[in-house]
Amino acid sequence: NRVETKLLALLAGATIAFGVGVLDDVLGSRFHVGGKAAGQVLAAVVLVAGGVRSDILYYDALNVALTLVWVVGITNAFNLIDNMDGLSAGVAFVASGVLLVNAWLLGELFISLVLVALMGSLLGFLVYNWHPASIFLGDSGSLFIGYVLASLTLLQRYVSHASSTAGR
Repeated sequence: NRVETKLLALLAGATIAFGVGVLDDVLGSRFHVGGKAAGQVLAAVVLVAGGVRSDILYYDALNVALTLVWVVGITNAFNLIDNMDGLSAGVAFVASGVLLVNAWLLGELFISLVLVALMGSLLGFLVYNWHPASIFLGDSGSLFIGYVLASLTLLQRYVSHASSTAGR
């Protein structure tokens, strides 16, 4: 089933992104930036291998390249804005809300449910991450959130009516 493959790729890639973040959180400066970048690219490649990619360009190779740049870029963007209490999770919550409206309007029930679950977890986290914060995302949390959001934007764009058709 194509949808199951895509969702499993998202899960596998998110696990890799989270693992890279854990390594960075635990090892700190001993974790080489090249290893962090390679892990993020590997997570994006897993997503592409699962069939999740953009389809806005004429050539498939360009779509793959665009997808890799998009996923690694958005993943890093959430990592970079995780420097103030509540900022990264707050931006992710708002972005998830916008994606939820879009998914709902497209009739993507499953993607909508995934986004609601993500928003619920972000809201539960934000209670403790608001100033003065008592818990923090770290690289593991921010890389995971960025990766999941980047992936969901591609799923939402690429999988039209995925939740309503079992055979796709």
